[in-house]
Amino acid sequence: MTSDLLKCCKPPKGIARALAHMRGGLLPDVSRERLCRLLSDPTRRNYVRHAASIDAGLIDLIDRLPAAALSPGLLRLCNDADARDEVLYCADALRRVLPPPAQMSAWQALKALRERDHVLRWFTRHVIDAPFPPPPWTGTSTLIPVTDGATLHSVARQFANCLETYIHEILGRRRYVYTWRGEEPATLLLISDAYFGWTIGPITGPRNVPVSQETEAAIRAVLSEAGFRPRMFPVLEMARW
Repeated sequence: MTSDLLKCCKPPKGIARALAHMRGGLLPDVSRERLCRLLSDPTRRNYVRHAASIDAGLIDLIDRLPAAALSPGLLRLCNDADARDEVLYCADALRRVLPPPAQMSAWQALKALRERDHVLRWFTRHVIDAPFPPPPWTGTSTLIPVTDGATLHSVARQFANCLETYIHEILGRRRYVYTWRGEEPATLLLISDAYFGWTIGPITGPRNVPVSQETEAAIRAVLSEAGFRPRMFPVLEMARW
């Protein structure tokens, strides 16, 4: 196996020692092809050379991650299949949604990660820079959609709540955040419903405290006039089909 790869890729001296540490015996054909590609890349082959052991999972990780994100510390963090899958999922998701300048910032931060528990925090910190989909409704002068990550971050701080955690559902077109600019400030969610499209979700004030009946009635009147209906959470959650 090692001699075949050396003939195929003609890697520089030192790679043979790395290939001697391969785990699991023969590699699948696709992993062999990826390894040959890595050994021909001056940047990526260094991570193969210094790996404590080599298997198909490590080859896949080094091949698929952006070169700017690779570091010995990150490879040590990805020491099992679950960790590799988590990092690759997050990195591939950011590639899909972030513009190139924001991607570079994300890769530099990923490169510095050393704790598995920090991966989701890193992902959420950077995915908020993704462009938001258009709002399901343009709103009014007092009921305004939150259409970018910077505004979502600002609103979450202003209301001392966890609105930022909805970023994944916003990008997935399952939720959209609006702010109410009446006398009593409030936030609300429009939630995508399987039966009625966008429906009215929770309406809350700062720190998720319920708003007054008058404010809630005013907000619901505007939404009702725009054609939205309440989403019946208890009915959906308690139903047994």
